[in-house]
Amino acid sequence: MMTFKRKLALALAALAFFTGTLAAAKPKDAWQSDRMVSNGYRYLARDGAKKALKLFQKATKYDSGNQQAWVALAAAYQALGKDDDAADALATAGVKALPSTDLSVLSRVARYSGQGYMYLAKGNYSGAAHYFKAALKEDPTYAHAKAGLAAVKAGGKGGDDDFKDDGKDQDDDKDAADDK
Repeated sequence: MMTFKRKLALALAALAFFTGTLAAAKPKDAWQSDRMVSNGYRYLARDGAKKALKLFQKATKYDSGNQQAWVALAAAYQALGKDDDAADALATAGVKALPSTDLSVLSRVARYSGQGYMYLAKGNYSGAAHYFKAALKEDPTYAHAKAGLAAVKAGGKGGDDDFKDDGKDQDDDKDAADDK
């Protein structure tokens, strides 16, 4: 029988392979990466591209496989007029162009995904699934949240029934609703 850590590693590795992301991070590092991306988008939305750039660079160091961190880094480089650096970051992310999504939505999606990784690190699968699904509801292409949800499913019995929202440990739901 496979251990949870083995299932988690296999799920993240498979998703990293199929989504083109670079590496699978530990849940704590993935949470930090998403947190940096979320905060960086907030700065970028307020014309704080230099601060955003620093946060996005930290995000790629926490989790070099976070495709969205590389896309965010490209957005910051582009905002600063560094088009060659932006192109390099996009190439690392494996995408051809920046998304046209509202920055506040991208910030919220990264925060939800980060919350999911925080719950995953604590072994709270229903809490993690709740936040990963919230992220994917906002942006169905957010690969980091997809990887997290796959890890949740690998950690349990594998079926969606195991991860129904039971209403417990969702202390940030009010904050999530306030963001909308």
